[in-house]
Amino acid sequence: MGWVDPGSGFKKSINTFLGFLLFIFTFSFFLENLCPSLYWRDPGEFAAIAFTLSVGHPTGSPTYSLIAKLFTFLPFGSLWQKINLVSVVFGSLTIFLGFLLILRLLRKDDADFPQKQTFAFFSAAAASLLLAFSPTFWLYSLVAKAYPYLTFWILILIWLLLGFREEAQKSPSPLPLSPQGQSYFFAAAFLYGLGLGVYGAMALYLPAFLFYCFYTDRRWYRDPKILFLGGFFFLLGFSVYLYLPLRSSTNPFLDWGEPRTFSRFLNHLMDAKDASHNASFPDWTTIGKMSVDTLRLLSDQFSPFGLFLGGIGLIFLWHRDKACLSLTLGIALIHWLFFVRIWKMAFLYLPLFLIFSLWIGTGIFFLGKAISFRPWKKTRPGFQRAMSWAWAGAIVFTLIFQYALHKPSSGKGDYYVAYALGKEMLGSLPPKTLLFSNYSTMLFHGLQGVENFRSDVSVAVIFPLRNPHLFWSIDPAHYPAFDYSKLPRVVHPNTQEFFQTLITAHQGKYPLFWDLGAEDNWLIPRLVPKGLLYYIEEKKIATTPDDLSTDQKKTYEFYQFLSSLEGFEEDEEGRQLLKNLTNMKSIYFMRTGFPSFALSYNRIAMQLFEDDPTLHNNRGVIYHSMGKNEEALQLLQKVVDRYPLDPLARLNRGAVLETQGEYAQALREWKEASRLGGKGVLGYYNRGNLLLKMGKTEEALSEFNAFLEKSWVLLYLSDHPILEEVKERVKEIEKRIQEKKNS
Repeated sequence: MGWVDPGSGFKKSINTFLGFLLFIFTFSFFLENLCPSLYWRDPGEFAAIAFTLSVGHPTGSPTYSLIAKLFTFLPFGSLWQKINLVSVVFGSLTIFLGFLLILRLLRKDDADFPQKQTFAFFSAAAASLLLAFSPTFWLYSLVAKAYPYLTFWILILIWLLLGFREEAQKSPSPLPLSPQGQSYFFAAAFLYGLGLGVYGAMALYLPAFLFYCFYTDRRWYRDPKILFLGGFFFLLGFSVYLYLPLRSSTNPFLDWGEPRTFSRFLNHLMDAKDASHNASFPDWTTIGKMSVDTLRLLSDQFSPFGLFLGGIGLIFLWHRDKACLSLTLGIALIHWLFFVRIWKMAFLYLPLFLIFSLWIGTGIFFLGKAISFRPWKKTRPGFQRAMSWAWAGAIVFTLIFQYALHKPSSGKGDYYVAYALGKEMLGSLPPKTLLFSNYSTMLFHGLQGVENFRSDVSVAVIFPLRNPHLFWSIDPAHYPAFDYSKLPRVVHPNTQEFFQTLITAHQGKYPLFWDLGAEDNWLIPRLVPKGLLYYIEEKKIATTPDDLSTDQKKTYEFYQFLSSLEGFEEDEEGRQLLKNLTNMKSIYFMRTGFPSFALSYNRIAMQLFEDDPTLHNNRGVIYHSMGKNEEALQLLQKVVDRYPLDPLARLNRGAVLETQGEYAQALREWKEASRLGGKGVLGYYNRGNLLLKMGKTEEALSEFNAFLEKSWVLLYLSDHPILEEVKERVKEIEKRIQEKKNS
């Protein structure tokens, strides 16, 4: 009896029926946990571009926007629920197609016993549910994001390419490829072009798809007709991108990159703003560390037992179907190599998790078959049967365990934390405010785009303003609140000066607010805290403790309100954002001479993330500013002991030691910080200043030059004041040394 043949009518019906039951179960499960509101990061923007048919950040995601827009016309549910429902549908379709695909990968295995068929169904269902219960796939099947689309598109392309191979094998060369085989090829070409409009990462997988086609059959590229029609259907699908320039020309609510001209259209498709990141490549030491991190990610998603099963499935495919192995491994490996260089967030690895779930399915079947169906010598049949049930029980236990473990953090049925925070921040602003936004931009986009909430507030994304050349390339309609006649039309001024000019040009015309980020400390003297945002004053002002106490009380009351909402404790994204906002409050008060307020906000941030080394570092700096140097040194030493690769604690210990006159120890701390890299390059700067103070001019020059050479990893502005200061000092020291030699 042959295994499940997709062309066999009865067996195909059974496969589809069981897959449909799995779809219904998964859809109901996701629907019960559906997020009823806004979520962090990109979902706010994706909800806005769906409802308003706007242009999203590169590469634009036109296929996502058009499909999601259709769901907004449903006659039930809120707008948020309708838009989030799209992810539920495509997440459930991914589980359905993953189930059928695992069965298809197993179909070549001989099934001499009917039990094997039952166990194959069990293996496919268990692996698909492990994916459904994995925390990242579960979460992003409940909110507005393109990842469930992407996973579905990957699976349907794999399905079509498997069909292409089967048809090619039915009519071997030199016979022409059958019409049905050509149909599979053309359908894959069309859906690949359309899939690029789902998520730009689809372009990465083209080498894996083409290699599979070359590996299985080469008649397609030798036949001009097939090549021509394949190219035609690809372009037909890819034509969805014409939506971007057409929609951009109408000045939509969001218009990232304004791709209305050919050059801007190409820049948007190629994500030119992140080109340096996309083209970078890490060293082999970094790759080794990242590989360990990836294994940890997979273990978090599927459990250590699931990680083991996926490895077994990979070996199974190596022995049984190298073509399918090349296809699935190619997709997973290419995706991993591209994203692991620059991102650590789990949601960016969903395609890798998807492929791994297919391997888990084959791994469950392979080991289960070895336990259950191969005759064991010198054992009783009852013992082997018991082992089979134990194996199946272990799989079921893993599913139940994964569900129970991730339910608190992934289920979003009553989730309103992001919605409440966004509304509080926007709602607290005066009428017709001009808001320069950092951390919270996507929340504001979602609320303004979907609900038209506080549409009188003009949200200016800070990133383009950091680069005046980029700013002046943007259509003035992008920032309608700006008075361009008062701005200097130059492309390379000092960026801080450009911000100052921008602020001065609009002071008095609008209330100006700033969403403070780590790069914006230079602006702190002109900021007044108002809740979680900051009002920009015309000049440096003096704030009173009474004013700060009132603001602190309101902020803490809102923090208590947020922490009382359903899902807050398990919401790592939300707590991370709130930690960043409260930490910036702490830094603000530390720099404005209010250490007691700084310590208070530091405590709030540490309630959210107790083990964050940055918060412990900041507390040490606060103690130092309060004159408690011994307490500061003890705390910073604990950070060094616990996080030996974090350079910040060593930088701060050096600063405390310098104030105590312990110069030799300070120099050692800064030397170690600079060796650790990252922000540790400030160690060169600090050592240079101290050596200069000690009269060791030539050694100071060496440290300053090392800082200039390596400071690119730290400073986002090429004309940052620290860089300008060091350049001037180097010139001065070199001049002094030369004069000394001449004399």
